[in-house]
Amino acid sequence: MLGKSSLVFILIASIFAVLSVCSIAESAMTVPASDDMGLSTLISGVQSVSSPGTPGPVYADSAAWFPIVGGDEDTSFPSTYVMARQFGSGRVMIAGHEGILTRPDILDNGRFLSNSVSWLDFAASKRVQYTVGHSEWAGDAGLSALRGLLQSQGYNVGPLTGAIDAAKLNSTSVLIIGNAWGAFTESEISAVKTFVQNGGGLFLFGLGWSWPGAFQDYPMMRMAKPYEVRWLTNYITDPTTNFQGSPVFTTFYPNINNGTIFDAMALIQQAHAQHPADLPQALETDAVLRSNFVTAHQLLALPTAAEFAPDDPQRQIIFDFYTELIPSLPAYYGRSHVFSSTAAPASAWIRERAWLTWRDAVDLTAGVKATISQQLQGRRQTIFEQFGLILLDNSSLDDRQLEFIQNFFAQLPVVQNPQSPSFHNMGSISVNDFLGQGSFNTGGFFKGRSGSVNIFGFRIGDLQENSFPPDISPGLVDVFSVVVAHEINHVVRWSPFFGPKNSVLKVDRCLLKNGFKD
Repeated sequence: MLGKSSLVFILIASIFAVLSVCSIAESAMTVPASDDMGLSTLISGVQSVSSPGTPGPVYADSAAWFPIVGGDEDTSFPSTYVMARQFGSGRVMIAGHEGILTRPDILDNGRFLSNSVSWLDFAASKRVQYTVGHSEWAGDAGLSALRGLLQSQGYNVGPLTGAIDAAKLNSTSVLIIGNAWGAFTESEISAVKTFVQNGGGLFLFGLGWSWPGAFQDYPMMRMAKPYEVRWLTNYITDPTTNFQGSPVFTTFYPNINNGTIFDAMALIQQAHAQHPADLPQALETDAVLRSNFVTAHQLLALPTAAEFAPDDPQRQIIFDFYTELIPSLPAYYGRSHVFSSTAAPASAWIRERAWLTWRDAVDLTAGVKATISQQLQGRRQTIFEQFGLILLDNSSLDDRQLEFIQNFFAQLPVVQNPQSPSFHNMGSISVNDFLGQGSFNTGGFFKGRSGSVNIFGFRIGDLQENSFPPDISPGLVDVFSVVVAHEINHVVRWSPFFGPKNSVLKVDRCLLKNGFKD
């Protein structure tokens, strides 16, 4: 049975999600229902599209966005390639690669681009311009095929040269920006925003991973910011559905779930409400539920990555969501329960992902630590309070293993140096041996804001190895212990505090102090 506290939480969390949207959205904007926007016309007659090259994903900061084009079940995560929204009286679309603009002749690219321009041209003025002069990857020469396609349909198509201003935009109904690397001025960004608010259409093409500098300086990110959307630095790949090496997208609106974190939060709440006592079993038998539920938690993890600024509003939304969710469902997210690694591996992986997301969402201030610590007990609580470490082990490490980890980290130096405030950048330790074989892609599943390593689940004393070649006297070490030491070396900070430039203090010597070498 779903407890009273769980029902109250679901209601509160649903209200919170709505309030969160309002708090970060433009106050003058309203979010229309997707059916009122005619989004289905975007994919009319479209079965597959591809953008030659290596596209990247797009990410919405607002619930006003709807995913239009995305990957299938074996496409890398995240894989949303195109999204759309209404903004004021106008419309905006964003895509994660400009290559589709240059190849309207392949697959259904031409039909999709025609549909998109038609949808953006809400007033049917048939006037399309694309910017040049900002180092666009998709410039005048590369858009000849698109120009021909749109002109054959009655559009007046041409370049918008020089600086973007209101006078030039007066002769435009749809503006296309094809991955500009040249800087936009604030007046240009403001002019485009006003153009869209007053009924214009805007199609933004960018590629997050392409930009070599500070991400906040990427011109396309600055242009997109008023519309509460961004590009991510990931790649999109697909091992099975390709066109000349580039992923082919075959999933379209309305069949793309978890378009925004607000969609993801609602889906997670719904899954728990529909399966108050049997969710672990349902996730193993219902492939659609499992895919959606896993993807929802993965989507909530995205804002906790390093590329999101420490003060990004999305971080606090995620932290608050899990602060409500985890204590309200102790039978699922609590640390005292061990999921069967054979009968319920999906739940084992998901719970650990949720905890790591919670831990990485915001800075670990004293208050944040106290909030998370309340849901831990014993050595796990001590390890987290002292070192900020979350153990992603399906609650299966025994006390001796926990004791070793605690003692090991206690012996690492505490660096009081402004250039290197801590000796290591460690946020979590996973033990995949205890989680089981998930029926979904678990590669990079625990990638987080801070350092994360995986260790073996061997019990201390169960397995030893001789780390020396045969011509040297053997020196036996405990495998669990030495693996902990070895893996921590991967997240030790480089610091001039410890010696010459590019030198690093190795931590394996801590094993000797703990007596784990015979």
